[in-house]
Amino acid sequence: EPLLQDYYIEDIECNGANTPIYIVHRKYGNLRTNVIYKEMTTLTRFVEKLAQKAGKYISYATPLLDAKLPDGSRVNATYTQEISSKGPTFTIRKFTKDPWTPPKLMDLGTLSPEVLAYLWLLIEHEANIMVIGGTGSGKTTLLNSMSFFIPPAKRIVSIEDTRELNL
Repeated sequence: EPLLQDYYIEDIECNGANTPIYIVHRKYGNLRTNVIYKEMTTLTRFVEKLAQKAGKYISYATPLLDAKLPDGSRVNATYTQEISSKGPTFTIRKFTKDPWTPPKLMDLGTLSPEVLAYLWLLIEHEANIMVIGGTGSGKTTLLNSMSFFIPPAKRIVSIEDTRELNL
């Protein structure tokens, strides 16, 4: 729970029993914690509770979970040793409550004013844009920021397995 409540933590990752939980911290990057699930049953119960919080079900019959927690965080989990050799696993990807604005991305040095202006022009002229990148590379952050450029009267269709965009 303290990891979930910490604003500076973006990701929480557990790769099975008897392995430390890793976090991605906004300031310090990837960190290994001293938190370890020593008992397989305790980890299994925690993964079941994550599924329940998300309004989903995880079991031997459906051992994979891809869901959204009530606070908007994305959770992925596996249930059994048949799926993951170290037993149940989970990752929790936390998102900021308010999407970052284009000026904030400029202030952080993520995008230059020229790139933002170019993206704005593309959106204004209804061009097709593909945003591609690895896990945690900022795709959702960029898309949320770019949505500020979409005129309010325009229709937006979003097809997502787990809702992450704040439109």
